[in-house]
Amino acid sequence: MINNYHDHSFLIAEPGIPAGLVVKVKSCHELKVIWALPDHHAGNLPITGYKIKYSTANKQNVHGTSSTGEEFLKQLNPGTTYSVRVKAVNAIGGGDFTEDVEAMTQPRGLSLLVQHIINLPLHNTLLYCRMCPSLLLSWLPV
Repeated sequence: MINNYHDHSFLIAEPGIPAGLVVKVKSCHELKVIWALPDHHAGNLPITGYKIKYSTANKQNVHGTSSTGEEFLKQLNPGTTYSVRVKAVNAIGGGDFTEDVEAMTQPRGLSLLVQHIINLPLHNTLLYCRMCPSLLLSWLPV
């Protein structure tokens, strides 16, 4: 719907698709989801929030909401791949969801080891989970 008011035209519609969806692994139980305003946001009503959908391979669908461009997904299963998507919402309704982005939480136990290693005075540390429970750790002396 287009409205004209004092020679100004503006579009009243659902928001566009959020841009730049990224899912970062934080631990064995947590992912951080980050996105930007939709590309086609100019002229639309203000965005009032975002809906987040995430699921596992066995199709456990979980819904969440956020009022900002980031959200932490918590209490997740270790070593599990999650598909995440986000849509923007305004007073008219919700726009389309982003494409799915997949990320796998860290395997159980890896999170504590990484936190311990980060506090050590190592240079060029490389941590690679080969086939959990095995782990390859290499570094250069300081």
